[in-house]
Amino acid sequence: MNRCVAVVVRTLGDRPRMLVEALRSISNQDHPDTTAIVAWDGPGLPNFDALDLCSEWVFPRGRWRTRAGNAGIKRALELDDVAYVTFLDDDDVIYPNHVSNLVSVLEGSQAGVAYSDSCIVVGCDSENQHGERWKILDDDFSHDDLCNECKRPNHSFLIRKGLLALEQFDQSLDVSEDWDLWVRLSCRTEFVHAPGVTAEYRHRLDGSNTTRRQKEACERAVAMNRARFKKFMMGGVTK
Repeated sequence: MNRCVAVVVRTLGDRPRMLVEALRSISNQDHPDTTAIVAWDGPGLPNFDALDLCSEWVFPRGRWRTRAGNAGIKRALELDDVAYVTFLDDDDVIYPNHVSNLVSVLEGSQAGVAYSDSCIVVGCDSENQHGERWKILDDDFSHDDLCNECKRPNHSFLIRKGLLALEQFDQSLDVSEDWDLWVRLSCRTEFVHAPGVTAEYRHRLDGSNTTRRQKEACERAVAMNRARFKKFMMGGVTK
């Protein structure tokens, strides 16, 4: 039975120190079959520290978050030994038991997606990567709540690979593409909870988070998504 997990990391290459820390957190997983796939959509080439930590690289160009994410998914689908896929932003980290916890819960269920808990850490920046814990994201999943708000970062979700042959990121979207994907997946399959905080979702005070850089676009996307997702309300596999 294949149990390999592919962790897709999207990056513009503009946060090399954080990227290395994210990749190191993947290499430190206690699940024995965990591989990183980096979708690099920045100028130039990765530094040697990053290259040493990951052997799978894809180089998409344009509309970086959606196209890079789908390039990483495509590579995961091509790898025969990969059974599950998750994601990690280049400025977040996962704890050593993150993948094993998700795999254990998903394999013990009929669900197509497992989701874990995260801690929001505030105050990380290029000089201070260890901020202050602020809030735990541990609410139970609700399809209808998801249609109204996406509370979890993308590293929370572990997906059976076959589902990603059916649903991928919508490349017409510039922001909130992950939220859109989770809603569509929740219409196809059950989501099962893998309790316990096993990752950090980092908010930096220097304004360099993607969502902070695109604040106005994100606010418009939230309003548009809530209106668009009304057709999915009460349509999920789990409530």
